[in-house]
Amino acid sequence: MHSSRNALLVLSVLLAAFPCFAQNPPTASPAPAAPAVPDAPAGLQAQLEEIVKIKNKKELKHREQLIAELRIPDPDAWFASAFGNDDGGKLAATYKKSWEDFEDHFTNIIANLAEEGQTHISVKEISLPAKPAVAGQNESTAADVKPANVFYSASAMKGSLAPSALPGIYTYDHGAFRLVNWQTLYELPYMKPTRIRIGGNVAAAKLLQQVTPEYPAEARQNKVSGTVLLHIVLSREGYVARIDFVSGPPELMHASMDAVRQWKYQPTLLNGDPVEVDTMISVVFSLR
Repeated sequence: MHSSRNALLVLSVLLAAFPCFAQNPPTASPAPAAPAVPDAPAGLQAQLEEIVKIKNKKELKHREQLIAELRIPDPDAWFASAFGNDDGGKLAATYKKSWEDFEDHFTNIIANLAEEGQTHISVKEISLPAKPAVAGQNESTAADVKPANVFYSASAMKGSLAPSALPGIYTYDHGAFRLVNWQTLYELPYMKPTRIRIGGNVAAAKLLQQVTPEYPAEARQNKVSGTVLLHIVLSREGYVARIDFVSGPPELMHASMDAVRQWKYQPTLLNGDPVEVDTMISVVFSLR
């Protein structure tokens, strides 16, 4: 009898000291929140449309933040996982080195699309070339023959206007879509860029950013003028990847090439995919 009273007394003391035992029984941990961006083409479309629809100057900082978040959070780990340790290190190094310039270029393209009202995004799944297996290597031992990741290209549209390709390709990582530029992928020896030749007038229509060359003081003093003809190759993203002097006053060569290296073009599409462009451009120097 005394034992029963003592047991009840101890239980009462515990409940009084720790009321949570009686009032708040343990509950299961809440399920993890769903990713902010679904891993689906519609998720990429929504993510990019949120960026390209920003036009108000008060929201430009937010747009910059959204574009910055397109960068792969951990390039070293991701490229090793996607392309294997052999190629991954080289790709990650190029990606980190080239991202800042590429981000600026991408931001300029987005700004132009927003101004033109090309705010509807179209997404298409694409396949990257498979890494060739080493001679004598069978499928079971070829660990890094083909990336397992799913990749997409994207274009911006408005009504019946021709679509404008967005630079780079997209893949899902850490709860959102991320952006990889073609310059990085060209580090793969089996990833050969497609290149087409177009006329200078056609290329001029795609010019997004033009830097005016500075007239060399000595050339101006000596009244040297004329037209400099340059051969250029544009990357898939619209950068001037290669530039060669063809003809014109030698005194004006360096000034023209220094300026044209900073020009940026809208990406050129072939069957819906961005390609490199081989073309000629003229830079005119006039004393008037």
